[in-house]
Parts: sequence; C-alpha cells; structure tokens
Amino acid sequence: KGIKFDGVVTFYDFNVLQTSYLANILNLAGTSIKSAQCSSVNKYIMRITAEKNQLPIPLFGFFSDSKTGYRLLNKLKPPVVIKPVTSGSSIGCTKIEIIGSLNTFSSIYKKVKLQLDFHGTYEAFSYLTDRNSYLMEKYIAGNVISVEAAIQNQKIYILSLSSYDMSKEPQFTQECVYMPGIVPNKTKKQSIALTKKIIKKFGFNNTIVHCEL
Repeated sequence: KGIKFDGVVTFYDFNVLQTSYLANILNLAGTSIKSAQCSSVNKYIMRITAEKNQLPIPLFGFFSDSKTGYRLLNKLKPPVVIKPVTSGSSIGCTKIEIIGSLNTFSSIYKKVKLQLDFHGTYEAFSYLTDRNSYLMEKYIAGNVISVEAAIQNQKIYILSLSSYDMSKEPQFTQECVYMPGIVPNKTKKQSIALTKKIIKKFGFNNTIVHCEL
C-alpha cells in the first residue's frame, strides 16, 4: 500500500507473455504484448518472426503428431532437432540423426512428451506447456552463446555474454555456464551485434532479454 511501481519485468521465460499483459493493464513500462507473443514463449512464432525479418535461422517446420513429424523429417533431412514449442531450458530438445522408420520416430516423439509430463522443475507452470505442438529444425553444429541485455526507452544495455558446456547428444542439457563466456573477441562482437539487431527487429523495449545464439 502506497508503493508506486515504475514497470513490470520477469526473469523467467515461462511468464513473459503474462508479464506483458500485466504491464499493459496497469499502464506501466514493460515490453509490448505483440513483442512478447513473438518471444521464446512460442518458438514457432519466434522462428516465423525471425524469418520475416531476414534474421539467420535454420530451416524449420511445425508438427503436432508423429505422422506429420515423420513427413517433416523426410522433408528437412537429418540431422534435425525437435523441441516443444512452449517449453524452456532445453526440456524435450532431441537430436535425430537418421530418418529410420515411422515407429522409430514415434518412439522418440513419445519420449519427448514424457519429458514434459515428468519434469518436476516446471510443474507449477505445466498449464502453460502445450504438449502437442513441436518445432523441427535443421541441426547446426557449434557452441552455444548467450547474450543478456536490458532495454529501456529503446536504448540497449549489454549486461553479459556467457558460454555453455552442453551434455552429450541427442539431448541438450546445459551442464556448465561460463560468465564471462570463453569465446574469441570477434565472436563476442558478432554476437552482441546480432543480439542488438534481434532486439530491434522484434521490438523489445523496457524489458530484459536473454538471447541464445
């Protein structure tokens, strides 16, 4: 009571959209609903937005059942990665290296759905996870880099750049984070430049951004 709020932000990727709704209803500073809808809360919409803005992304497609996914696998050709559209922290992300049979793909698909069902960390947010919507995209080998930034009144402040040690494939668990990231200076400059471009193209403002490249 008597406390004045200047804005609303979240540090948790599951409720980015809900936070934007709250900022809008309370007429406070925060990222727009339109921008939030295009963030990683829906990875398929995020890919479409990136594609429309001519940002570098792998070939991708959407599927919601094993038969459609298997047809998409044959179209994109392995290696590919499948991931839940609305999950986070690499839960369910799985690499597929061969086409195999429909039964083999269906088995992988069921295991991914089980990961969503039984991952206790996000139990409180399970209602936000659509267990029937999946993204498939071409696998790109390389290191994962994360750039964190804050945007206030359209001015971008780069906060940190980190790198990861990942688990053995076919899963993609982040096992270790290095802050600052262990990457060459040229890569740092390229990553920061690309992050700033993404922020501007997606229209993020008055918010925090975690951008994995």
